[in-house]
Amino acid sequence: EWDHHQKIFTQKIEVWHLGTILHLLLTRKKYPYVSNIIHANLKEGTPRLYTIEGRDDSKTYDKSEVAKEIQDLILAGELPVIPSEVDVGHPAIKAIIQARNVAMTFDEEKRPRARDIANMLIKATSQLTLKEQPKVSS
Repeated sequence: EWDHHQKIFTQKIEVWHLGTILHLLLTRKKYPYVSNIIHANLKEGTPRLYTIEGRDDSKTYDKSEVAKEIQDLILAGELPVIPSEVDVGHPAIKAIIQARNVAMTFDEEKRPRARDIANMLIKATSQLTLKEQPKVSS
């Protein structure tokens, strides 16, 4: 079992964070890996419950349980799910997904530098035609 307290983090952890930011931009969600935060009918003092992306069961987890489940997903090399409403066929979205995927590579030795990801995105977006550029919604 991996103990994060024994791991000395390098600047590559910031690249991982870049990947989570790219994921959040793609999905407009607050948390990667968490598909649902259940707020319905919460009384004061009642803990929030969570569900996990990509799980077919309807099991809910409290905050400590969801943290452990997410850690297990990360350690297994699982990436957060891209929701079906995201246009994954759009060239700009494909570029962002690819950048997210390499930024969130678990093995930090294989994880590129932030500059490499920036260059990948610059190259991909410079090849977009005006028609392919994403529409920005307000």
